[in-house]
Amino acid sequence: MTVVAILFSALVTVLVCVVIGVRAVRPYVEPTDSSTYLLGFLIGAACLSTLVFWVCVLRVAFWQTFAGIALASLFLGFRGKPLAYARGSVTSVVYACVFGAFGLFYFLHALKPEASPDGATYHLGLVARYLREHGFGSTPENLYAGFPKGMEMLFLFAFAFGKHSAAALVHYAFLIVLGMSLFVFARRAGFRAAGICASLLVFLSPAMGMNGTTAYVDAGLAATAFGTFWLIEMWRGSRLPKLLLLIGSLAGFSFAIKYTGMVVVAYAAFAVALQAKKNQQSSARAVAIVLASAAVISAPYLVYNWMIRGNPVFPFLNAIFPNPFVHISFERMASAMMHKYPGLASYWHLPWEATVRGGILQGFLGPVFLLLPISVLALRDSLSRRIVVAALVFSIPFAANVGTRFLLPALPLWALAMGLALSRWPRAMLAVLAIHLLTALPPVAILYATPGVAMLDSIPIRAALRMVPEQETLQRLSPAYDVARIVEEHVPPVANVLAMAWVMEAYTSSNIRTHHLSAANERLAQTLWTPVTPGLEAGRRLTFHFPPQSLRALRIVLTASAEAERIALRTEPGFILDRPRVARDEWGIAELRLLIGNKELKNRPAQKVTAEPNGWDANLMTDNNPTTAWKTWQTARSGMWVQLEMDAAVVVDTIRMESPNAQGRLSFRLEKEDGSGRWSPLQATSTESLHTLEADLRRCAVAALRREGINYLLVDPTVAGAQDIRERAEEWDLRFVARALNGVCLYRLLETQGQR
Repeated sequence: MTVVAILFSALVTVLVCVVIGVRAVRPYVEPTDSSTYLLGFLIGAACLSTLVFWVCVLRVAFWQTFAGIALASLFLGFRGKPLAYARGSVTSVVYACVFGAFGLFYFLHALKPEASPDGATYHLGLVARYLREHGFGSTPENLYAGFPKGMEMLFLFAFAFGKHSAAALVHYAFLIVLGMSLFVFARRAGFRAAGICASLLVFLSPAMGMNGTTAYVDAGLAATAFGTFWLIEMWRGSRLPKLLLLIGSLAGFSFAIKYTGMVVVAYAAFAVALQAKKNQQSSARAVAIVLASAAVISAPYLVYNWMIRGNPVFPFLNAIFPNPFVHISFERMASAMMHKYPGLASYWHLPWEATVRGGILQGFLGPVFLLLPISVLALRDSLSRRIVVAALVFSIPFAANVGTRFLLPALPLWALAMGLALSRWPRAMLAVLAIHLLTALPPVAILYATPGVAMLDSIPIRAALRMVPEQETLQRLSPAYDVARIVEEHVPPVANVLAMAWVMEAYTSSNIRTHHLSAANERLAQTLWTPVTPGLEAGRRLTFHFPPQSLRALRIVLTASAEAERIALRTEPGFILDRPRVARDEWGIAELRLLIGNKELKNRPAQKVTAEPNGWDANLMTDNNPTTAWKTWQTARSGMWVQLEMDAAVVVDTIRMESPNAQGRLSFRLEKEDGSGRWSPLQATSTESLHTLEADLRRCAVAALRREGINYLLVDPTVAGAQDIRERAEEWDLRFVARALNGVCLYRLLETQGQR
C-alpha cells in the first residue's frame, strides 16, 4: 500500500467525520471557533461509526459502498455555506512547537506499518474479516468479536482504501483532537495556562503516544470521554435542550468504543440530572433524552450480541447469560489476572508501575504523574470539583483491569486538575512540564522504564515513507508477522487454522482460531494436549451397578462436591495460555457407556445426551473418542447432571463413566424416568478404578480436530507438547508445512481417519 493511498484514506475518513459533525455542532457552539471542529469531529465519528455498523449488518460492506458514503457526505457538508476556518489560534509559541514536534513524531509512527500486538491481531484482524465477508458474516471463533466495535467501524472505513496504517492514522486523529481539545476547553473556561499544561501532560505521555499511534482504541475513548464532559459543561451554560442529544450521542459512542465507556454514560446521566434539578427543569426528561440518544449509538451492539450469542454484554457475565462461546472458568481466570497482573507483588506498587516502570502494566504514563495527588489543591471552585469528580468516575474501570491503558480515558481530566493546581505557581508548572518533556524523550525514557516495555523509541522516517519494504519492517517490529506470512503463503483462504501461537490475523485471509479465544478453541486445545498430559487422560472409571432393567432415560446427578469446592477455594486462578489447564475442581466425562453383563451395548438405540451445565458439549460423552470430554468448565457443585435418553427402552445393568485422571473425588446418584416424565432414584452401587488407555491418543486427538473443521495447526515451540508434535508428526497424522523465523511450526492435518 503506497503512502499516498494511506494518507488519502485516513484524510477522507477524518474529513467525513468533520463535515458530518460540524453540521450537528455548529448551531450550538457560539462563536464558531476551534471547538466546532474538535467536537464536530467526535460527533461525526459517532455518526459515521454507527452508519458503518448498519452497513455491516446489511452485508454491503464493499469499498464502493464506503466511497459512496464519503462522496455524499463531503458533497452535503461543503454545499451551501462553506466551513469557516477556526478563528481560535494557539498563541504560545513554545506550546505550538512542542505540540507540533511530538505530533510529527507520532504521525510517523502511525504511518509506519501497523504491528501493535492487539491492533494487528484482533482490532484489524476483525476489520479485515468484515471487509472480506462484506459485513458481519459467520461468527468467528474469537471472543473479541463480541466487544463493541465503534472504533473498528471507523477503521473499516479507512481500511477499505488504505489498509492497516490508514486505520492507525484515524486513531492518531483522535489523539490530536484530544490534545487540542484540552487547550481549547481551558482557554474558553478562562484558565489558559492550566490548559497548556494539561494538553502537554497528556499529549507527551508515553502510554498515550504509544496507544494513539496504533490501531488501538483507548486514545479514542479518552477523546470521546473528554468531549462528553465538554459538552455537558456547554449545556450547563446554555441550557439548550438539543445539546442533550449531542451529549448522549458522544457518551453512547464511548460505550460503543469499549465497554468501559459505560462510566461515561453513567456520568453524563448523573451530571445532567443534577444540573437539571438545580435549574428547576425536569431531570427525568433530560436524562431520558441523554440515555435515548446514547442508546441509538450503543444499543445495536448489545442487541446484536443478544441475537447472535445469547449474551448482550458478551464476553462478560457468562454465568448470568450462559452461552457456548466462552467458558465461565476462562472468564474467572481472566478476571483474576486483570485485577492483579502477573508479576505485580502488591497494589502499593501500582503508582510506580503505572508512571515509571510500565513493564507489568504494559505501559507507563510518565514520572510526573506521581504528582497526581496535588489535584486536591484544585478543589477551590465548582468547575474544578466537577473535573475531579469526572476524573474519579472515568477511573473506575482501572479497578477491574489495572493495565495502564485503562487509566487513559481519565488522564485528560486528571491532567486538567493537575494543571489547575500548578497554575498557582507558574515556575513550578514550567518545571513540571520541562521534566515531563525530558522524561518523555525516548533516549531518556529507556533509562528508567522496564527494559522491553512498549514505547516509541525511534524516528521511523524510512519505515513510514516505505523507503524500506513493508514486509521487512513488519518482520523487524514483530516476530509474529512471519507466522502470518507462512500462513498466507501455505494455507488456502477458506481453511481453518487452530493457532497454538500468536498470529497477526490482520495480515492473513484464513480463519485463525486462537486456542484460548473461545470455548470451542479452548476445548480443542485441551483435546490436543490430552495425549501429552497425564492429568487430562481419561484413565478414571466410575462404574455403577444395579439390577438389570429396561431404561429409556437415566440421569447422573452430582450430589456432593465439597472436595471440588475446597480445591477451588484454595487454588489461586492462573492465566497460563501455553500450558493445559488441569482442573481438579471440575466434573468431566470423556466417555459414558452402557453395559449389560460386562459387555458394552454396541448397537444401542439412538441417544440424546444433555447436561447442565454446558449442554452444548454433551455429545462428546458418546463420540467414542477418549481425547474429547464434556466438562462443566466451572467448579463442580451439587445439582449438576448428565442425562441420557434413548429412542427405545434398552435393558442395562451397568453404567461406566470415564473421566480425566486429575478430577477430584465426587459423589453421584442415579435417577431414572418412570415413563410419565417423573424422575425417581435408581439404586446402585459404585466402584472406582484406574485403567490404561489402549487407543492411539495422538491420532484420536487430530481426528477430533479434523471432525470440527480444523485443516491446519500452528504450534509455538514454547507450548506444551510442541516437541512431541515436532518429533512424532506422523504419529499425530500431521504433515510439517513450514517454520516461521520465531520457531512457530505450521502443520497440515492429514486426510486419513484417526484410529482408536
